[in-house]
Amino acid sequence: MASGNVFDGRQTYQQYCLGCHGPSGEGMMPGMPNFSRGDRLYRTDRELVDAVKDGNGVMPAFYGILEEKQIEDVVAFLRTLL
Repeated sequence: MASGNVFDGRQTYQQYCLGCHGPSGEGMMPGMPNFSRGDRLYRTDRELVDAVKDGNGVMPAFYGILEEKQIEDVVAFLRTLL
């Protein structure tokens, strides 16, 4: 997988993810991963891309909403939140 673009990922994160995951990735509801503490970021990029595509629990699936490249960009951005 090609590396994502952090800057584009930040924009996509702000538009689609910020409301639930917070500005710093801290998670806004109980049980959400805290990306700023590294929660779930031990996974490979492919695993994270697939998780965004498929959804998980209360998180909706973004397959068909976001393009693969946009999701890769978001994953690259998430890695900067540590």
